[in-house]
Amino acid sequence: MLLHQELVGKDISVLPFIQTAFQNKQGSNFCKDENNRNILMSHTQSDITSWKYIIITPVDSLLESSNSIIKGTIYMSVLLGIIGMALSISLSKKLYRPVHSLITLFNKNESNSSKIYDEYAMINDLFNTLKKDNQYLHGQIQSNLEIVKEKLFLDILKNEIENNRLIHIILKDYGLTITFKRYIVIALETDQQTQMELFGKRLGLFSIKNIIDEMIHGEYTGFVTSEDKMVLAFIEFPQADYYFEYKQTAGYLCSQIIDNSYKFIGFSVSIGISRCYTEINRLKTAYVEAKEAVNYTGIYGPRSFVFIEDVEPKGSGLRSYPYELSRDLIKYIKTIDRSNVEKTLVEIVYFFRDYRFSYRHAQQFFMQLVGLLIISINDMGYEDFEVFGDRPIYVELEEQKMLENMYTWLIEIATIIMNFLENDRKKQSKNTVVSAKQYIDEKYTDSTLSLLSVAEYLYISNSHLSRIFKEEMGINFNDYVTQKRIEKSKEFLVSTDLNMKEIANEIGFSIQSFMRNFKKQENLTPGQYREKYKR
Repeated sequence: MLLHQELVGKDISVLPFIQTAFQNKQGSNFCKDENNRNILMSHTQSDITSWKYIIITPVDSLLESSNSIIKGTIYMSVLLGIIGMALSISLSKKLYRPVHSLITLFNKNESNSSKIYDEYAMINDLFNTLKKDNQYLHGQIQSNLEIVKEKLFLDILKNEIENNRLIHIILKDYGLTITFKRYIVIALETDQQTQMELFGKRLGLFSIKNIIDEMIHGEYTGFVTSEDKMVLAFIEFPQADYYFEYKQTAGYLCSQIIDNSYKFIGFSVSIGISRCYTEINRLKTAYVEAKEAVNYTGIYGPRSFVFIEDVEPKGSGLRSYPYELSRDLIKYIKTIDRSNVEKTLVEIVYFFRDYRFSYRHAQQFFMQLVGLLIISINDMGYEDFEVFGDRPIYVELEEQKMLENMYTWLIEIATIIMNFLENDRKKQSKNTVVSAKQYIDEKYTDSTLSLLSVAEYLYISNSHLSRIFKEEMGINFNDYVTQKRIEKSKEFLVSTDLNMKEIANEIGFSIQSFMRNFKKQENLTPGQYREKYKR
């Protein structure tokens, strides 16, 4: 049997390479075929029949398959090599990164110093750097722990931690054993916020809290925290069998806090004090009362302490604001009545003090009052910037923290408005007097002519007209009108034959007024004047 298409149907026994197959039972060898081509001939004898199996494979076909396998192997090797190199580079970078950090740090240290460090010196520098970083991190953690502590204490006061057991656990963690059997909350503020700004808010609050903390832990139990620019403290009084008057004890403690704050850090502070409570669930009430009480310190002056129980007795109502006094004040400012302006402001201050308004309520009234003043300025035809310039009126108002300071500030504001109105009216006075004089010159013969009628004609008050007329003309209004009428009567006496009554009617006088005023001005009676000057 022969697997070769070209030899099918042919006698192959004569072929030399076939003879080799006949000579051996089986085997394979390279030889040449009838066309002199290199072939691989494989042959074997059948065990059943006398057949001979011969397989002929051209060597060129074998070489092509081998080349394909070789190429595939080369391509695969190259691909695997590239992938291996990429992975090696990536891994090398990761392994090199710590080394690179060390070298960078070493180079940095080397550039800052002229010394040549050996390996141990470099390691020592790296250790010192890590130590400094660790110390900074520790400081930051401690700072944050203090902030967390303050926040927890504030949340306890505001009753934002509703689980009472958790409150006791938190306080115990900070070494505090509090029973909440008899306690108050106090709120402290500086009397002048500029003190806090100059000192630094954070440092100022820290100093005040330290003073309070030391005094509390001397004889009492409690904790201190802060909210915005206000210091808050919880104070639990020691238990005792004898009668306890909390106001006396709290008053003494707060007096000491006020004195020490001024003595040691130069801060003038005031304190609001809550009622005394005996249950943990009244914490928020005490917190709110303390903050409300400190608002009243502005009424009582600097370095004061106020019990909420004294200024807001339970069941007391709030009186209405003194709006009638505010209307009077605006009227007096518009008419530049300085004495009554000051008097009315004093009455307003005593109103808030006598009826124990909180300073917050008083400040709300003054805010409304300033708003009404500005509206009045606008109603008179002026813009508020013409009067106050760029001055931040409402900001200044909010900065007044004491009733006395508010009074002084309002006096200043009222004076600015009155000075502006006075100066502006002076500028207008000359034109006003010119207009008044022209009106008088036209109407002086009218018997109804008066200061009031001229003032109404010019839309100003008669007192203002009287004042500016005298200032500009050097003579008062009535004397000027009389002078005009007497001058006109002289013309009638000399150039006409009208009798005295007719002349008096012509110039707007009664006969009696004419005779009296003529004699007073000329030292002659009208008749004597006529005899003397008529030709």
